Parts: sequence; C-alpha cells; structure tokens
Amino acid sequence: MKKFLLLIYIIIIIFVSINCKEKKYNHTNRENNLYFVFSTFRHGARKPFNKYDVFKNKIKNSGSLTSYGKKQHLIIGQKNRDRYFNFLNLGSKKFNTEQILVRSSKVKRVLLSTQIQLQGLLNSKDYNDIIQTIKLKPNLFILYNINIKNNTDIYTYHKTSCENLRKLTPEEDEIKYINKYKTNILPIFEKCYGKFKPKKLILFCDDVFSAYFEYMYESKKTNNIGKCNINIINKINNFCIDYFDSIRDWSEINAYYFYTFFIGLFKYMKDAVDGNGKTKMILIGGHDSSVSLLMDFFDGMNIIKRNQYPHYAFNIVIELREYNNSFYLEIYYNDTLKYNQTLETFKNILNNSQYSDMNNYCKYFVNETNNYSPNNDKNGIITVIIIFIIVCCIFFTLEYFLFSIRKKRRKKINIEKNMKEINSISINELNKMNIQSM
Repeated sequence: MKKFLLLIYIIIIIFVSINCKEKKYNHTNRENNLYFVFSTFRHGARKPFNKYDVFKNKIKNSGSLTSYGKKQHLIIGQKNRDRYFNFLNLGSKKFNTEQILVRSSKVKRVLLSTQIQLQGLLNSKDYNDIIQTIKLKPNLFILYNINIKNNTDIYTYHKTSCENLRKLTPEEDEIKYINKYKTNILPIFEKCYGKFKPKKLILFCDDVFSAYFEYMYESKKTNNIGKCNINIINKINNFCIDYFDSIRDWSEINAYYFYTFFIGLFKYMKDAVDGNGKTKMILIGGHDSSVSLLMDFFDGMNIIKRNQYPHYAFNIVIELREYNNSFYLEIYYNDTLKYNQTLETFKNILNNSQYSDMNNYCKYFVNETNNYSPNNDKNGIITVIIIFIIVCCIFFTLEYFLFSIRKKRRKKINIEKNMKEINSISINELNKMNIQSM
C-alpha cells in the first residue's frame, strides 16, 4: 500500500512539474511562434558635455556619440538581425520596410544610434526613409505615442481626454547620497585633481559616466587620470551608478501615459496576429529619461522590479509569442528575460489599476501654472487681448481728459485774445466806427 501511495505521489509530482513547464514558456529563440516585437533603447556612449571632463582631459565635439557608442548599437542591430532574420524576411524579396515603425529623438546622438542599429539589422544604409524623427518639447513621453503623426505634441494628443494636462512629480530623497559624496567621494576626487568646485550631484555623476566611457574605451593610453588609479575611478563610477539607480522613482504620470501607450501597442499586436497589419516591429530610440519612464512604469505597476539605471545603449525588448494556444509577453532588459506571462495576465494588471480610467487622470492631477498645456496658448491670447483692451481704455480716458483740458485752454486763450483786441481799440476809433455805420 505504501509503495502504491508513493508511486501515485511521484506521478502527481511529475504531472505537476510538466504542467508548470507548459504554462511557463521558456524562450527558445525560434521565430515560428513570434508575432510582434517592440524595442526601446538609449543612445550609445557619448562624450562629456563640457570642454574638459572630470579627469581634466580636453574634449573635442562635446556631447557627440563616440566610436564605442556607435559600436554598441551596431552590435545590437546585428544581434537583432540574427534573432529576427526569418521573422522579418530579411533575406528575401518579401522584406518590406513598412514592417518596421522606427521613431527617434531629433537629438543627433540618438538619431545616429538609431541609424547605426538599423544598419546592423538591415545590413544596409537604406534606412533613413523609415525613421520618424521627433522634436522633443516639454516631455520625453512623446516618443511613445505610436498612434499619432510625426512631431504631434503630447499635450495635443491628450486634449480630448483632459481639458488641462498636468504633471505629478515624485519626491527625490538625495540626502544620504549627498552626504556620502561629500564624505567619501569628493575627498578621493580632490586628492587626484585638487580642489573641486562642487556641482549638483546629478551633473557630477553624468560627467563621471561619460568621462569613464571615454577613458575606458576611447583613449585610455593618452588620457590623463592624474593620481587616480583605475580602482579609484571604478569606485567613483560605481557610486554614481548607485546614485542614479536611486533617483529614478515611480511617478503616477507614467501609469496614465503608458496605459494609453499599451492600448495602442495591443492594437498593433492584434493586427499582426490577425494578419491585418503590416507592422511587425516597433523601434524607439531615446534618452535615459525616456527609457527610464517605461522602467518606472513596470516597477510601479509591480510588473518588473526596477533595479538598474538605463546606461548607454540600454534596451528593453517586448516580444509577443504563442505557446499552447496562448499568447505570452516576454520582456527583456539587455537580453535578460525579466517577465514572462500571458498577454491576458498583463492586460488584467493594466485594466484593474486606477490608471485605466482617464477621468482619474483629470481628477487627480494638480494644476501647475508653469506647465505647458494646449490651453496656455489660448489663455495667452486672451490675456493679450484683455491687456490690449485695458491699455486702450486707459489711453482713451487720458485722451478724453487731455482733450477737455486743451479745449478749456483754447477757449480761455480765445477770450483773452478777444479782450486784448477790444481793449486795443480807442474810444475815438469806436466813435468813428459808429458814425460810419450810421
């Protein structure tokens, strides 16, 4: 009896383990079950924005993409070519650039990163005609508005949902990092280069990142690192990595924005599954801030725990795959699988959140007078008209009083002139005039 029960127990364990494996899709890199791909990425490594970096090296073409930064995106493009070669029909006449929707910030380093990644993907320079370049105004989220025309303002897009678009910003607690910077990092840094005029911590660390990549991959032999050795440079760089990881916090505005974004993305996915749409891949090139928006959304919605900062060439990939008659979303951070659940599970997370109702979007946001909105232009025109009317009223009122004063003065002058003329006539002349008139 015991053996029989043990046998049943073993069979149940085997059955449960097999059943669990079936439900949890394990990525095999095959393309026959792939239906749709979305990818967003940060530009590659760039030079520091200043004339001199934190290591006191002179910088040419500050802020531009480095050769290492270009190589980063070429490698990503080539890996995507291998991964999606059959999916996009890259090796046949069936390939059509309309299968790929590509958006990029107009900032040169982002546009160049996007172009080089496409060059690696398509193995061709024929890519410029498929890139939509977006002029970023107040908000980086405009890159993710995949259902609106090129250069359409994010605020115009949401005008139908809310009369005024407003903003919530997360509070950032930097005190412990500022103290750590002053007590640990700054003294080490000043031993290398002497007295250092403190910058804002975020600016200092941004400079450290770009200078670190410049030193490590571009000109290690020629660049000056002063008294600092590589261990000290790594310590400073790692501190800045931790700091940047800490300041990218969940913001409710991301939830409202990305709920709208995913509704649009689901439509693209459905069209791809039904065979009604041409678009099979969406690529969005942006900045650390724009990629971080999506990372923060995943974290805030408890979809993926966010534990890293989107460094140069950081990319997020979302794939829609079918397994056992169910559709799965797989989400990758830099080729590492972070999320693997059914599409329905993902949709339920969105639909059951408070952010699925755009009325809440209008209700909970606090008005900021300094923030741009579509009504600001209208309000500005109304303000100008009101000011113009007030000025006109003041002008005409003053003119009226001045006219009255001038009129009285003219009347007084005329009377005085007449009196002078009358007084100038002598009595004899008056008598003569009277005699002549008779």
